[in-house]
Amino acid sequence: MEDIVKALEDETKIPTADTAFTKPQKLPFTVVLNTVESDGDDFKHRIVLHNDLAVEFYAERIDRANEKKLEAFFDKQFWNWKRERTWLTDEKCFETIYLINYTERV
Repeated sequence: MEDIVKALEDETKIPTADTAFTKPQKLPFTVVLNTVESDGDDFKHRIVLHNDLAVEFYAERIDRANEKKLEAFFDKQFWNWKRERTWLTDEKCFETIYLINYTERV
């Protein structure tokens, strides 16, 4: 997938940024953190490993409707994912983190 951030935002309609927004954002929103590693033969990188892709979803309350949109997007990509949720006391919002690992052929 060439642009995870754009594809995720287009599909879910949730404001999404790569790593961080440059200005304060109204809840809900999503931030994507992606660790990428390439691999292949001696002549060309043919595989991109997305290790520890994290999609962080921030909302005022537990927002199952938007979480279902995110999870449907992941399922559509055939990604295995794990969900963790926590309350951020200082920010007074919930953070739901989706942890994903997948391999992409290029």
